[in-house]
Amino acid sequence: NDSGEKGVVCWLPMHDINESQGAIHICPGSHKTGLIEVPSGGKDDTITSEQYRIPAKEVSKYESVSVEVNAGDALLFNMDLFHRSGINCTTTFRFAAGARFHRTTTPDYFPGLKNAKLRRIMLSELST
Repeated sequence: NDSGEKGVVCWLPMHDINESQGAIHICPGSHKTGLIEVPSGGKDDTITSEQYRIPAKEVSKYESVSVEVNAGDALLFNMDLFHRSGINCTTTFRFAAGARFHRTTTPDYFPGLKNAKLRRIMLSELST
């Protein structure tokens, strides 16, 4: 979906995860920015899920908060919330599961179509 309000990210730690183990970082309030057009080359195609490098000038508008979690916790947040994994500085593995849930009944839901610009073009063609 083009709007993060039509979906949710779920992040589930398999064990207690603190800052030194790479706790997740979020920027509270950043979800209100909405969809950001990422400059050419900003998308990281080497990773299997859709991930974008948000320009530093956008990220700097918000405080970054590290969220330490315990096994059995679940973090649920708007898909447009700026978030990233922290760096694991320990010699142990960090195990967490992540999932994205989309509202599939909206016109801007195109499964498998990651490019937001292309989705909007297709949506405008469908409405004409």
